[in-house]
Amino acid sequence: MSDCFKKFNNFCYVCGKFTAMPQKHKISDQLADIYEHYFNLPVIQNVDWVPQIVCGSCRSILYGWINGLRKGFQFGVPMIWAEPINHENNKCYVCINNFPGLNRLKAIGYVYQSAPSAQTPLPHSDAVPVPKRPSPTQAYAPATFETLAESSMSLYQPSTISPKCNHIEITQQRFDRMVRQLKLSQRRSIVLGQHLSAVNILEKGVKIYSSRGRQREFLQFFNVNENNSLAYCNDVGGLMLAMNYTYKSEDWRLFIDGSKTSLKAVLLYRDNSKNPVPVALAVNTKESYDSMQTIIESLKYKDHMWKICADLKVVALLSGLQTGYTKNMCFMCLWNSRYKDTSQYQKRDWAMRSVHAVGVNNILHENLVPIEKILLPPLHIKLGIVKNFIKALITRQNDEAFNQLQYIFPRLSKNKIKEGNNFYESLKFVKSQLKYSIVYFFQAC
Repeated sequence: MSDCFKKFNNFCYVCGKFTAMPQKHKISDQLADIYEHYFNLPVIQNVDWVPQIVCGSCRSILYGWINGLRKGFQFGVPMIWAEPINHENNKCYVCINNFPGLNRLKAIGYVYQSAPSAQTPLPHSDAVPVPKRPSPTQAYAPATFETLAESSMSLYQPSTISPKCNHIEITQQRFDRMVRQLKLSQRRSIVLGQHLSAVNILEKGVKIYSSRGRQREFLQFFNVNENNSLAYCNDVGGLMLAMNYTYKSEDWRLFIDGSKTSLKAVLLYRDNSKNPVPVALAVNTKESYDSMQTIIESLKYKDHMWKICADLKVVALLSGLQTGYTKNMCFMCLWNSRYKDTSQYQKRDWAMRSVHAVGVNNILHENLVPIEKILLPPLHIKLGIVKNFIKALITRQNDEAFNQLQYIFPRLSKNKIKEGNNFYESLKFVKSQLKYSIVYFFQAC
């Protein structure tokens, strides 16, 4: 058998033009019936000397004509196929028009030549006018999904015949719940709604842009102060209920931190299985005792008594301590940062703060939260231990241990530590290894 038989399906059955792979469609029973209505010719099938495919353009024109959306073809006589006698260059249609390197781009504008085995289409004329579309009673009745033959399905595009389906439509409430469970942003929730609407899954009247105002249901739980500088939650229990959370104050931690321009307060769940809940935001506010007091009083901390997790500066402010390089900077004990009689790094036992009195041991204000509710920040503690460990090596002048440490950190030297230049650069590696330890600490609490 000649290779020509393998190349017949590179050409359209109706127009005879070269058809690339994405535009190839099988000739279904429905399409064959429309073809017979238009050209008054039967479709030759189940032979290897005619194409078994139709191009996307002819397929679209046939369906458009039968539905009254298209006028018809520019030709009245389609491609006429006959069994080739031989496959010489002037006898076979495929041999004549299938030149080397033929592709979709090279086929544009190509003039196809007829052959004894195939006649190219002829235009409409007075003898061959544009046929009239049959009446609905005479037109082809679309096949049901159950009786549709496998050959009627397109190889490369979904079939235009949609089966009857009694699916459950998604309501507005269910769509909003889906967006919350998937934790989608406003933009992604709109994209999801557009896709569901395109396939007719959404119930009529569902608003896919409702996520733009989804914060409105939570506005009732927030207030703003007179200066519009602080937004805070006035009903934490109601906010948790609106978010479908079972609220127990002992399961949540109050995290407070700030930047150069704002101060934030967020509730974190103890095992991070629930999303953080923002409860306060102060703009153009720095970390100070007054700002901490405003947030604590606005959130009604005494009604909830959450455990506090924050950095050492915030802990000092909540404890009423004096900030900066002070003598007694610890909120738990009376560790003396200026202790010089014996090395402060050799003494291990320090007296606990038994009395919290203003003006004593660097205490400037009353504590805003109970000391026992403060969780120790492990990241700051570990970094401080490493810093003190390096200083202790210099104090004891243990050359062997320091040489081992210098092997790990090549840029570290005794002179740098004594002078204090670029000291924290030597701890970048340690910090990178310990930056996630605070997450595991909260999970264990």
